[in-house]
Amino acid sequence: MRPPMKSEITAHVPVLDDNGEPITDDYGRPVTKEVKSKARVQLRSNVIIDKDGKERQVNVEIDLPANVELKDGTEVTYTTVSGKEGNGIVESTEEIINLLGDKVHYRTVFVNG
Repeated sequence: MRPPMKSEITAHVPVLDDNGEPITDDYGRPVTKEVKSKARVQLRSNVIIDKDGKERQVNVEIDLPANVELKDGTEVTYTTVSGKEGNGIVESTEEIINLLGDKVHYRTVFVNG
């Protein structure tokens, strides 16, 4: 079952060059573009284990449509259904797939917001 997505999210995704490397400005910061999407934002406290085996505390769980892919370390700004705004960095992602494993229903990202 797909969750209702009545909130909004804006992700600041780095722009990549032809070799797949991020483009930087004159000060060495990566150039980013904004990607807006509908989402389902939940404020809930979770402990996750990242790929390095470290435990991290995250406070926001965001469900995204299947066509939106965010990588770890992406900066996001979110708005809840009640209008509360916040921002944070993606710590971990999870894909919710069907029983056959050939279709992604939606993605869940965990944010340290």
